[in-house]
Amino acid sequence: MIEIDDEARSAITNARALLDAMLAGGWEQVCITGEEGDYFLARVPGTPNPLLAPAAVALPAVEPASGQQTSVGSQTHTVKAPHVGTVVWIAAVGAVIGKGETAARIAVLDETMEIAASNAGVVSSHAAKIGDLVEYAHDLVTLVA
Repeated sequence: MIEIDDEARSAITNARALLDAMLAGGWEQVCITGEEGDYFLARVPGTPNPLLAPAAVALPAVEPASGQQTSVGSQTHTVKAPHVGTVVWIAAVGAVIGKGETAARIAVLDETMEIAASNAGVVSSHAAKIGDLVEYAHDLVTLVA
């Protein structure tokens, strides 16, 4: 039998209470990062672990061929959540967003992360609202170029 001191017993009790609260609250996933390591829990059927996802790669914008015209609103681009987090700010519908400018912000643990648009455009719609918990790769904003 393993001897457990009061500090370990308290930590185990707190962990059990946290898990009980999560189960009772209908949680879907938890992602924790810290100095000691990264942890990811997901309920069945599960979701991809964002800690194992490859870093996002921005694709270059495609320029029309010489002499070719493009109509306004002909291309749409979606800004997606790079992590699990809570939406704390989102650009208003109708706002003009430049390439690399912030289209949304999400809270990941105790930090706020700015999410930049990979292409310029006008915000045409939202797929999330302030206060929503979004999962990895969840659509946030649609831009029309």
